[in-house]
Amino acid sequence: MATVNIKTSSMMQSLLGLPKTLEAHGDTVHQALEDIKRRYPKLEDILSDSSSQQSPPTLILLNNKDIRLLKGLDTLINEGDILMLIYAAIGG
Repeated sequence: MATVNIKTSSMMQSLLGLPKTLEAHGDTVHQALEDIKRRYPKLEDILSDSSSQQSPPTLILLNNKDIRLLKGLDTLINEGDILMLIYAAIGG
């Protein structure tokens, strides 16, 4: 099981009261996100649903690559990888 750092956008930090960097554990992006959702339940609504689908307003990058271009939430992670969560505000 890998340990990764998860960096959060400033919008997520201010809206949800998250720290700038979180530590998570797992073998896939999905497992790492589930790990931090257990500690920060407010993330549940903006990250993903139970069917392992990425929530559209949240961009998830693994080592600066959009996970949608990899294997989505099933993308394998390695020790020391960096995930970045960017919440896009939508609306006018």
